[in-house]
Amino acid sequence: MYVNREKVIVSWSGGKDSALTLYKLLNNSKYQVVGLLSILFKHTDGKEYIGMHMIEKSIIAQQSEKIGIYLHTIYYTDSKSYHNKMRAFLEWCTSENILHIAFGDIHLQELRKKREQQLATVQYFPCGICNQRK
Repeated sequence: MYVNREKVIVSWSGGKDSALTLYKLLNNSKYQVVGLLSILFKHTDGKEYIGMHMIEKSIIAQQSEKIGIYLHTIYYTDSKSYHNKMRAFLEWCTSENILHIAFGDIHLQELRKKREQQLATVQYFPCGICNQRK
């Protein structure tokens, strides 16, 4: 049993990069994955999807259930609302001593910079393991 592991939430799109990130974290004694986080939006067809991959919420929920890790969701309606919801989520994480969020697509430099800036506003740290792409 691992002692004093750092709690981390994995940003979950259902794609290969987030799955690889989760795999690396589950096999790293430094971290304890305590949740998945998906950003969803409601499409004109009435269904809820992960934005980038257009994966339905029901599939993400099934993945979370099979993996056995709780799925947190934030619904994107507009930029201001998203930032407020994300800030509230990060503040909740802080209250639970969860100080890391891992992003599998962190190799995309523009996206990485944007996320680091957002996380810095609440003294959050991207999980370093995501940078280790082999």
